Amino acid sequence: MNKIRRRLPTPAMLVACIALAVSLGGVSYAAGALPKGSVGTAQLKKKAVTGAKLQKNAVTGIAVKNRTLTAADFKAGALPAGTQGQKGDPGAQGPKGEKGDTGPAGVSGLEIILGPETTVNPGTNSPASATCPAGKQATGGGGGSEEKMAITNSGPVGPSTWTVHIWNSTASPQVISAYAVCATVG
Repeated sequence: MNKIRRRLPTPAMLVACIALAVSLGGVSYAAGALPKGSVGTAQLKKKAVTGAKLQKNAVTGIAVKNRTLTAADFKAGALPAGTQGQKGDPGAQGPKGEKGDTGPAGVSGLEIILGPETTVNPGTNSPASATCPAGKQATGGGGGSEEKMAITNSGPVGPSTWTVHIWNSTASPQVISAYAVCATVG
C-alpha cells in the first residue's frame, strides 16, 4: 500500500495566507470601526467617487451647490429657453457711418440686332448701322464683310444705334453689315 505523505505548507505560502486574511479583514474592520460621517471630502482622493459608484437618486437637487451646474450638464431640451436678448448694433456702414444709396437697376433684356446689308463700292468708305428696338440702348457692336476689308470707325451714334465704317480696298463692290448689342439699361 502506498502511504499518503502529508506535506507541510512552505513559509512563503503561510505569509501569503496571512497577508490575504489581514487585507480582507482590514476592509471589514474599516467598514465596521469607522464612525458615521467620519469620512468627508478631505479624506477622499480627487475623482474617487464616480457616477457608477453612486446609488440611483443618491444625489438630489438639494445636495448640489447653487450655480455649479452649466447647460452642458443637462440633456438637450431639459432647460427652458432664456429671455430674448437686446438687439445688437447695426453692421458696418459707409466711411462716415451713413448708409449708401441704392445702386442702379443694371442691365437686362440683352439681345444682338443685325442691321441691314449695305453695299460698298470699290475704293470707298461706307457706313453700315444697326438700331436697337424701342426702349433699349446700344451697349456695344461691330460689323464686317465676307472679304478682308478694314473697319475705319466703329461706335455708337446716339443711344440706340451702332455704326461701322468700312473701306473697300477690293476691285469689286462688297456687302457689309453692322450689329448692335442691345439691352434695357437702368
